[in-house]
Amino acid sequence: MSAGRGEVAANRALAAVIRGDDRMASADRVAIYAGMYVARLHEVMKEDYPATAAVLGQSFAEIVREYLVAYPPKKPSVFFAGQSFPAFLRSHPICRRMPYLADLAALERAMVEVFVAPDVAPLDEAALRAISAADWPRLRMRTVSALRLFEVQWRVAALLRDVQSGRRPKKPRRGKKFLLVWRIGGRVYFRETDAAEAAALKLLGRGATFDRVCEKLAGARRDAGSVKFIMATLRRWLREGVIARLGPSPARQSVSA
Repeated sequence: MSAGRGEVAANRALAAVIRGDDRMASADRVAIYAGMYVARLHEVMKEDYPATAAVLGQSFAEIVREYLVAYPPKKPSVFFAGQSFPAFLRSHPICRRMPYLADLAALERAMVEVFVAPDVAPLDEAALRAISAADWPRLRMRTVSALRLFEVQWRVAALLRDVQSGRRPKKPRRGKKFLLVWRIGGRVYFRETDAAEAAALKLLGRGATFDRVCEKLAGARRDAGSVKFIMATLRRWLREGVIARLGPSPARQSVSA
């Protein structure tokens, strides 16, 4: 009896906010909106995690439903809806059969975040050459904002390329790697890298001086080829656009503390 009165009170409270009419009650209008919102969230998840969806097949919809129950959206923008999906998958029973799934989802989430990250003009070789060689050791550079670097336990980059190319995805090999994800213009790129380059990029991301970055790279090549290795890595970073352009007075910046 009390439950019935509670339901009547809830409907009255709802009617005070959402207007009903002879065709449809307030509660029915809200139910339609709720259904549309859930359907939209499923669409967003499939857009953000296309390779994960391709690997899971028909199971994807059910796992997304479980995820949305465990992690209901708390922000108005649907951009945040799938933010915790990789973490959710790591503890999901599906990972007993597909242990690489969370790493794949982490790669796809990084691509989503990089795509919407702020634009920062990349440094080019001409701008770098304009700086005196004597100033290079204390030169401070940073990575662009549209960049993510993280470690994975499975070689999921190849799996994602299979899906993107329309090939049948193959189970990835197990192997600890770092993944670099970045954007140039409106296009997102990704590749594997090793611990040495990852450590150097992390230093670069914290605004370390150029000589410290070089020391980190040289530590991985304790031979006569270390200088060539450092220069080849720097050229690759410039070509890929992962270093942010320096300020209007790079010479003065190079000697700042």
